[in-house]
Amino acid sequence: MKLAMRQASLLVVIASLAFLPGCGRKGGEYVEDDALETISTETPVAPALPTPPVVADPDPSPLGGGDSPLSFSVHEVGGSAIFQTTEIDTDNVLRVRYEVGPAGNQYFDGTDVRVEITVNGSTKIPRYTTDPDCSPQGCEYGRPSDGASEIMDFSSVITPGVPITIQITNARYNWYCYVFYNPHQDCTYYNLVKNPNSSISFPGHYWEGRLIVQTHNTSAVEFESADP
Repeated sequence: MKLAMRQASLLVVIASLAFLPGCGRKGGEYVEDDALETISTETPVAPALPTPPVVADPDPSPLGGGDSPLSFSVHEVGGSAIFQTTEIDTDNVLRVRYEVGPAGNQYFDGTDVRVEITVNGSTKIPRYTTDPDCSPQGCEYGRPSDGASEIMDFSSVITPGVPITIQITNARYNWYCYVFYNPHQDCTYYNLVKNPNSSISFPGHYWEGRLIVQTHNTSAVEFESADP
C-alpha cells in the first residue's frame, strides 16, 4: 500500500515538471526559450542574375546598317532610253556603284559602256580603275570584267525621310568602232547608242548593267567590297 502511494506521488512530480513554463529542450538538456534558434518566416530572395555582355554590331560602320545593299538590274534599248529605279527610302546616306553588263545588237557585242547617273538633278559618271591603262581617276568606259565602279556619293543631295529615285541615262558604247569594220577607228570618241550619222536611236542596240545602292540601313562593308 505504501509502495503504491509512493509511486503515485512520483508520477505527480514528473507530470508537474513537464508543465513548468520557460523551459525547452535542446540536445538532451533543458534550456531557456529565448536561447532556442529562431526560424525565419521571410521568403528567400534569389541572387541577381549577371547582366549579359553587349554584342557588338557585326557592321560597325557609321554609314549603314546590316542589310545587304539594294540591287537593280538594268536592261534598256537605245541611247535615248532612261532607266529609273523605284522609290528608295533613306535618311542621310545614298551611295551608288554601277556594274557594266553586255551591250550590242544582233550583229556584234560591245565591250565598253559609259552611262550617267542622276539623283535630284546631280549627275555623276561611273569610273573604273581596274584597267592599268586608266588614269588614277579611272576610266569612264567600263567593261563587264571590271566589276562594280568606284563609289559615287549622293548623300548631300537627298532630304532625310524623303523617298528618291535614281536615273541612268545617255548610254554610250563602242559601236562606232565597228561601223566601218575598223576596230580602231575613232574608238576614243564613243557615241551614244545611236546611229552615229543621225540623232535617231539605232534599232536593236541594247545595254545592260547592275546598279548597287547603299542607304542608311544597308551594309557599308558589303557595299564597299570587291563583289557587292
